[in-house]
Amino acid sequence: MSHPVFLRDAALPWLELRSATDSAACYREHTHDTWSVGLIDAGHSTLSVAGTCRPLCAGQWVCIPPAQVHACNPAPGLCWGYRMFYFDAGWVEHALEPWTAMQPPMFAAVPALYRCWHRTALLLLDPAVSVLAKETALLHAWVQAVRAGGAVARPVRSGADHRVARVFDYLQAHAADNVSLAALAELAGLSRYHLIRRFKARYGLTPHACLTDLRIRQARHLLRDPALPLAQVALAVGFADQSHFQRAFKARMATTPQRYRGQGLVSAPA
Repeated sequence: MSHPVFLRDAALPWLELRSATDSAACYREHTHDTWSVGLIDAGHSTLSVAGTCRPLCAGQWVCIPPAQVHACNPAPGLCWGYRMFYFDAGWVEHALEPWTAMQPPMFAAVPALYRCWHRTALLLLDPAVSVLAKETALLHAWVQAVRAGGAVARPVRSGADHRVARVFDYLQAHAADNVSLAALAELAGLSRYHLIRRFKARYGLTPHACLTDLRIRQARHLLRDPALPLAQVALAVGFADQSHFQRAFKARMATTPQRYRGQGLVSAPA
């Protein structure tokens, strides 16, 4: 089984690429603070999202919006291959205006759309291609995705719950702290049981799972600084030790923190 490869370009700081071939790695349910676009290159997998499961196969395209709880895993005992684009949500919002009023489908078995994003992925890996050409190609690919919208309804979250929203905001601001369930329940004005139930109904994760998820998000940013020791990253985001950090990271990223940080793209010419 091969390990995933993460690629980054300093000239495109709002984008990260991930490539995996012959992979049997499985993920725990998690979220990203990015738009996540995936290409299924080989094999079969199942995407679990919003309480539903959808089978995926080679040639399909998938798009996960920020903060959407999901997990995508291969068929039991089998391997698959895929590529992911992780886009900063702010870049998507500003770069695609006025397209942001529309949304791409979450799934699309459209060969032309897969081919468009496949060509774009190859172009991004070419050091001879200019940054301007790469960004232009990415915008074109996004527009093609939006034009394919409407084929599949996007999952809708439950309505706003201001009390659990306060808890989520608190977790975001204090992700590295030793947060207790009792303190969160007091903040929400709910019993611990009702807080867990209502929080999961709103965000798809329990408060504890959400806190771990937020810590892994922060760690991904910190790991891009090669000067920070892994133990320091673990402590900075709230893990008691490096081994606990590594287990939580691998469960959500299907790779170790060391492998995640050790790869990058050579910048293209301006």
